[in-house]
This record gives sequence, structure tokens and C-alpha cells, in this order.
Amino acid sequence: MTPEKIFAVVSRYETELSQLGVVPTRIDTSRTFGDCTHVELLAHAAYLCIGAKEFASRPEKFGKANRHLTAIQMCLSFVGMYTLDDLMSHNRPT
Repeated sequence: MTPEKIFAVVSRYETELSQLGVVPTRIDTSRTFGDCTHVELLAHAAYLCIGAKEFASRPEKFGKANRHLTAIQMCLSFVGMYTLDDLMSHNRPT
């Protein structure tokens, strides 16, 4: 993915989460995703969106942007917001 594509995909998720009233909040790093509620997973996804957009524009942080995107998409899948097919489609070139 290009930095522009990551920015576009993450911006889409950020908008959707904002429309749902999700407040960006980092989960406690001593917890597992399996222990989190859906609300907490959505809040963590929103939190990761902020960093992913910033990192996507910095070549030295591009790998981190990709890892953030992966975590965002996993959170969204865990809560049933998107299927794996949906997420793969989001990542394809337009």
C-alpha cells in the first residue's frame, strides 16, 4: 500500500468511528484484545487511527503505519464491523 492509500483507508475508519460517537482511547497495554469489550476495541481503533495517519506521511515510520492499520482492522473485525473480505477489499488499489 502507498502512504496515500493508508491515509485514505484510515480516514474512512476514523470518520465511521467518529459518526458512531467513539472516543479515541488507548487500551491498557497489559490487557489482551480478547478481554476488551466492543466499545473498548472501537475506542482503541480510533486511537490507532490518529497515529496511523501521522506515520503514513513519514517514510521512516511507514512500517509502523502499516502495523497500526493492521491492528485497526483487526479491532473492527473482532467487533463484527467488517469481514475479512471487506477489509481485503479496502486495502486493494482503487
